Amino acid sequence: MRLGLHEEALGILAEADNSNSMNRCLNHAELRVSMRVEIAKLHMELGNTMIYVTHDQTEAMTLADKIVVLRAGLIEQVGAPLHLYDDPDNLLVAGFIGSPKMNFISAEASAPRAVRFPDGMELAVPNLSTDLSTGQKITVGIRPEHLQARDAAAAIRQKQFQRA
Repeated sequence: MRLGLHEEALGILAEADNSNSMNRCLNHAELRVSMRVEIAKLHMELGNTMIYVTHDQTEAMTLADKIVVLRAGLIEQVGAPLHLYDDPDNLLVAGFIGSPKMNFISAEASAPRAVRFPDGMELAVPNLSTDLSTGQKITVGIRPEHLQARDAAAAIRQKQFQRA
């Protein structure tokens, strides 16, 4: 008896000794979501270490206990999904993890914990892990969910933004 595609994919996953078989299973769009659920269930049931290779950050974030981000065969960062999301080591990881992706803006340090954007707007960044050097060229990463729409006049009155 021939198994349906869904059952074949699970059989390949349970018996495969390489990650390519697992990767090919999720190339079928109609199976992608249901297969993520089945892979997670199988992982919990077996309690085994599983290595899963994907270019899809959503799969990585939803299936992994730990993610290894690679570029050209070199490890860029290793960690739990939320750690990579909250504290990326570099622009590659910051841009890869998250949907929608992180936005990047060129800026320069105007003080140890403040940045100046090209339009002259300055922004205090009190929660940095290290001080900046005045004049240092930096890239600011902003995730869309960290932005809030505010009344511009109220923001100016509260002096939250300063123009140079």
